[in-house]
Amino acid sequence: MKDQLTRCRRSAGYSLIEIALGVLIFSLVSGITMTIYSRSNTYAAKGTWRVQTTAKQRTALRQVKDFLEKSSYPSVIRVNNYYESSPDFGSEDFVMKLGSGTALKGTSAAVSYYSFETAGPVLEFFACTPRQELEGLASALKEVPGTARKLVLSLEATASTSSRMRLIATSSSAEVTLNGEKVQVGTLGTETPIVLLEDVTAVVVGVSTQAATREKTVLELQVVNSDPFDGRLKLREIAKATINVRVKK
Repeated sequence: MKDQLTRCRRSAGYSLIEIALGVLIFSLVSGITMTIYSRSNTYAAKGTWRVQTTAKQRTALRQVKDFLEKSSYPSVIRVNNYYESSPDFGSEDFVMKLGSGTALKGTSAAVSYYSFETAGPVLEFFACTPRQELEGLASALKEVPGTARKLVLSLEATASTSSRMRLIATSSSAEVTLNGEKVQVGTLGTETPIVLLEDVTAVVVGVSTQAATREKTVLELQVVNSDPFDGRLKLREIAKATINVRVKK
């Protein structure tokens, strides 16, 4: 009889220690499972972000390259002469400039790099078409008005965090006077800024003047994006453009 009672007591349930160990093991397994699941989701999200951001970087830099290759000085073309507001004619007003307002400087020996990691202007330059005075069939002068557009590439802070910015392009018509004559004709005003790229952490500008063709300058633009999850993954895309304006040496 005693043996039967003893067996019944032993098989009646689990002890407190056994229950505590069971809960502990279950918690550990659940925690490990949730950690693996969370990391898997983060890795998958990072992979998706990487593909999408790389495509956005390339699209943005194609637009920037197109802007840069249109860089030019205000000018007037007449029947017998030509005038351009460039360093060749003693003017430094329309050289390409850094966001700080300093004229861009390049050398043929190496590339000069300028890094921008805070909100503010990055590059400032002009894209112009010449004002033309052409002789018509009846020996009358025909005038083709010129245009002058000021383009500014800049970093703009977002509301979420100051370390993540957007790269924007702002275009505005400029009134330029050359030898007492206006180059720009039309309505002055600033266009709506174009958002080129989101989540930018830095922009790097590299300048190199080609030794063989001193009038041409190669501009290298790099954009850096970091992932919005933990910031460890950084993507860098580079574009190069040959600009039509000289750099101040």
